[in-house]
Amino acid sequence: MGKRQWRCLLFVMCVVAVTSGKGATRGGKHGQAPRRNINEGGGYGTDEAGSDLRDIGCDEALEMWAAGTYPNSDLMSRFSAKKIAFDDMGNYQNCLTIADTSHFCSCGYTILNTATNETATTLSGLCVPLSCNSSELETRIKEIARVVWLKTENFTIVLPRAKCPDENPTLKDSPGGITILVLFSLLVILILVSTLYQVLVSISRSHETISLGEPYARTSGEVSSYHRQKEMSTAESVYTSGSLVRNIPSLIATVDKENMFPILNGIRVMSLSWVIIGHSIVFIESFITDYEWLLWISQFFIWQIVTSTFFSVDTFFFLSGFLAAYYIILEIPPNRKILRPVQWISIYTHRYIRLTPIWLFVTLCVWLVLPYVTTGPFWLFVDVDNCKDYWWTNVLYINNIYPWSLSSECADWGWYLANDMQFFLLAPIFVAFYMVHEVVGWAVIIFCAVGSVVVTICLMGFNGLTMYYFAEDNTGYWDDVYTKPWCRIQPYLVGVGFAFLVHKFDPRKTRLSQPIFYILWGITVLCLGIPTFGAYRQYASLSPDAWSTWEDAFYAGSCRFLWGLGIAAFIFLCTSVSFNSDRLYRNGITQFLVKLSQYIANILSHPAWTPLARLTYCTYLIHPFWLMLVYDGTPDWIPLTSTMFLTFAFGNIVIATVLASILYLVIEKPMANLEAVLLGWLGVIQRKTVVPPKQRYSGVNVPPLLAKD
Repeated sequence: MGKRQWRCLLFVMCVVAVTSGKGATRGGKHGQAPRRNINEGGGYGTDEAGSDLRDIGCDEALEMWAAGTYPNSDLMSRFSAKKIAFDDMGNYQNCLTIADTSHFCSCGYTILNTATNETATTLSGLCVPLSCNSSELETRIKEIARVVWLKTENFTIVLPRAKCPDENPTLKDSPGGITILVLFSLLVILILVSTLYQVLVSISRSHETISLGEPYARTSGEVSSYHRQKEMSTAESVYTSGSLVRNIPSLIATVDKENMFPILNGIRVMSLSWVIIGHSIVFIESFITDYEWLLWISQFFIWQIVTSTFFSVDTFFFLSGFLAAYYIILEIPPNRKILRPVQWISIYTHRYIRLTPIWLFVTLCVWLVLPYVTTGPFWLFVDVDNCKDYWWTNVLYINNIYPWSLSSECADWGWYLANDMQFFLLAPIFVAFYMVHEVVGWAVIIFCAVGSVVVTICLMGFNGLTMYYFAEDNTGYWDDVYTKPWCRIQPYLVGVGFAFLVHKFDPRKTRLSQPIFYILWGITVLCLGIPTFGAYRQYASLSPDAWSTWEDAFYAGSCRFLWGLGIAAFIFLCTSVSFNSDRLYRNGITQFLVKLSQYIANILSHPAWTPLARLTYCTYLIHPFWLMLVYDGTPDWIPLTSTMFLTFAFGNIVIATVLASILYLVIEKPMANLEAVLLGWLGVIQRKTVVPPKQRYSGVNVPPLLAKD
């Protein structure tokens, strides 16, 4: 390279250096405005701002803030709430851009109108000086109101509370949270190892030669591959329990030979979707800009479908009671009236092992991981301290009774699991009464159901409780009625009774007369319609006073029993009509109802529901975790509309299903495989009920000959 080239290169390098230097001075990083150097105004340099500004007392910092002499005072005021209101959280994201002089804190308080003596609780976000921590903010909230908000003589602030994100512990400060994540990572690694093992075994076996038969091995004394496979079967079942090659086909399989009522798969999935839709409202209602919108839309008659989502849980209680009692009846040997002791042990053991591992994992995640997943102005008030005292009640399935209050539970949606387990303990007893004598079994079921109805009515009536969701103080209903087994067992008992009925009159073989057909349709419509739309008068008037105390009590005491009857009639009707529709008298209306029944049965029995039905348990457990992450982690109030709500609701269903698939493949299914090996090794594994081919119900294009047996 000559001298001229060297000189040109040197000149270009100098130009680049000077230009970049000017650009850095002028525009900062990536052309952004540079952070203010406080030294220019006689203050602190940005490198020392954090430590030096924290040395200033909160009182002095607030005075400087009020006078405009504190660094970034104007920006801090701009990024804080502008007024005392329900819809102003300031600007959390922008406050983070001046983290060298300030931090964002969420302040909750009660506003007292001294003129009318009315109170309202609200939450506001403040971008405050670094030296002001949460405890100091709680004592100085009135001074901050003077700095940030306009003076209002008629209002004062009481019961203040504050939290700042940088004061909260992080995941690295939670040994329990780290342990949970490490264990989950190890499980994922084991899943991958198990998958690799099965793949390698499959490859090696594909190259094996044809082995000697078992008879030859017995006579010649040689150990054939037949025996090697037989000896390795238990070990291989353990080694491949987590294999994705084994479990993914099991998840997505659309054929379920053990399910004699495929219509239940569609009911499960639809009911769980209804649960998530309802919870989408419950979890988001505290974060919407206009609560009046929620009250307004609840006045529409069709919106009662959303308001009544709480009955979807009763559908699961009914299904649990029906399936538990029905399959217990099938497990009883022909020469016995009740189960053998080993069968009792097997049933209870299977139930506990089936439910507990994944439920324990979710409980620990809520307690030890959830608080550190994200942050934000609302996230600061996510409180899982109850888990430290009551997590063990979830594992024992007593969390619906101890602690008594729903708000004190750890992962409070687990109240359903506690009730379901407690009811399941009673199912073999109900079946035993029925097998000893049918009349005795029915008498016990009816007595318990009537007792539950009476107890619920008395609790509601004498305590003046209401089911109206928007009632100002309704904690008594949620704590004393909603979660308690003696009030929620009604649909479970109806399910057990339905199992007795199906055992006596199999709907696949029962030929409905036209009057019975109409009666079943009437029961279905009335018993499902009354609970769903029965409370409309309260929501239309936006007041629980639209009903008297005892009207509310009778509705609360009977609606869940009616719901169970409606589901039972619906299942019996759809199943029977699918098999025996050609035997019904077909006038105009009957033909229409028959076709409608068949259409509904074919939809709910479609094989596509089967994989989703396998995920309902995991989906129920994980979806509140996701809802808390989405709504509590939002940086500002949510302007909810009907379209946005539908988008949120169906989006939550999809994402919860995806998360449930992960839990199913990593925890639930591997544990189920190991349980099957363990119970088989102990010799107490439950006998699988094999349904004769002619009795299997496909739900689609069923040959009429099946109903002639």
